[in-house]
Formats: sequence, C-alpha cells, structure tokens
Amino acid sequence: MRLRHLFHLVCLLAFVLPTRAAPVDSAIVAAMKVAEAPNYTWHTDVADDASSYTITGTTERATDFSLVTMPLSSGSVAASATRRGPGGSPRRSSGAVSTVVFQGSENYVVQVDDTWRTADEAAAGDRNTARRGGPSGGPSGMGAGGGSMRTRRGPGGSRAPGAGEGESLSAFSNVQSTLSRPHEEIGVIVGGGTDWKIEGEMVSGLLPETTAILLLIHPGQKDIVPKRASGTFRFWVQRGVLVKYETRLDGVLVVSGREVAVHQTATTTVSQLGATTVDVPAEAKRKLAGGS
Repeated sequence: MRLRHLFHLVCLLAFVLPTRAAPVDSAIVAAMKVAEAPNYTWHTDVADDASSYTITGTTERATDFSLVTMPLSSGSVAASATRRGPGGSPRRSSGAVSTVVFQGSENYVVQVDDTWRTADEAAAGDRNTARRGGPSGGPSGMGAGGGSMRTRRGPGGSRAPGAGEGESLSAFSNVQSTLSRPHEEIGVIVGGGTDWKIEGEMVSGLLPETTAILLLIHPGQKDIVPKRASGTFRFWVQRGVLVKYETRLDGVLVVSGREVAVHQTATTTVSQLGATTVDVPAEAKRKLAGGS
C-alpha cells in the first residue's frame, strides 16, 4: 500500500478510537481540537544530524491553503551558518527561508522576488543560475534531504559505533519539499501512538514503525524509500487544548540508492485555533490553479 494511502488511513483511524483511560481520553480530545480546527497558526523547530531549521505557517482547512516560511533545498537555500549540536558537533542552520503557499501537502508555489513560481519553474531558475556560475544552494537536495560530511558523533560527543578514527560519515538532513501539516500529524499520532502515559500536563507515548514512517516521510516524497523507523511523541495540554507536541524519530531510508540513517526531533506549537486568517496572494492562487 502506498504511503499516501496509509497516511489517509491512519488519519481516519484517529476518529475511531478504542476506549482508553479517562486522562488519556481527555488528552486525545484536546489534541483533536487542533486536528478539527477550521484554521490555526503553527511554528515547528526541526533538528537532525546535519541541520536545524524552522517552519512557520498558517493553515485554513476549508480551502486547504497553507502560507508558510520554510527552507527549500537544491538551490533554494542559501549557504548555511554553522550551529553546534549535541557534544559540540557541527550542525548547519538554514541561512535563508522561502515564502511558500501550499494547497494540500504537495502542490505549492514559491515566492521569488515579486513573483510566484511553481516547483518546476523554481527548479528551472536554479539550474539557469548554476549554469551562470551563481550560488548552488544549501544543505540538501530537493525533496530528498542531503548531508554534510563530518565525523559522526554519539551522545556527549563520543565517536559513534562503527565510525573509525578519522572516518567521515554522511550526516543526513531530512529537509523535504512537501509539507506535513500539524492537523495531519496529530491525526497520525493519535491513530497510531501506543503506550500512552500521563505526566501532569504532558502526555507521552511510542510511535510504532508504520506511524513513524508516516511522520518521517512527507506525502509526495516518492524518491525516499523507508527501510525501518521508530519514535516517541509528547503532547502538552493546557486548559483542555493541545498547545505543543514533539516527535523524536529514528529511521533508515534509501535516498537515490543510498542508505542513510535519520535521527530527527521536531517540536511544534499551535495557536489561534479558529482565529487565524490565511491571506494568500491572488497571483499565488492563480499559479496553484494552473495559470501561467
């Protein structure tokens, strides 16, 4: 079964839940207030082995529009600044972001100067810039992540198992060119999460393989093939509403024929449920509808 079909199936399962303990049931109700909201504002911080980046957005369910700022790779991301990760290892932080309008998770246009371009148009512009000797882009390939060559370090800066003295391994960054929106992710977590535990205003649990894969690979990323994945999640609930959630994902993917390990933490805050206005420019709507 295709990943996209699995994604939709798990989202539907989120609304048909078995009976659970009352505190967990309350947490699920709080989470589904986000999943069912007509509109909302969100902010996601992502850190993986090779990079850290931020996605901010507003989403409107009726039109399926999301207006976001995010890094886009393969020529759409400027040179990266160095940020130190756990143990002092180098982690790149995207130095530039793009303003992007999505309709759904895959169909998008990106703002370039004062115009809006489709993904194909933006890619063509990047190729023309590269031929002229211009900037070649940032940390990762479009839709397939990327990596910086550095010595792989374990927790606390120790050398990771399997990395010999002086050996450089590819640290993979899971930046993707399609969108994973909070209401979809929350549906996946609620539908597939296991071992739910209550700790005050926080709820935690495990993400089994299928659920972790659906969170690790966005819909439409046909060039990324999962081999295995697992993870954990945490929900923060205040006054009966989910305000923040975190996923920690570990997996092995095959990207362009190359097997890579992924370790990714994403923390998302959600706000302005039902009170967010998504102001999409008319030109962006026209381009999304197939206008030239």
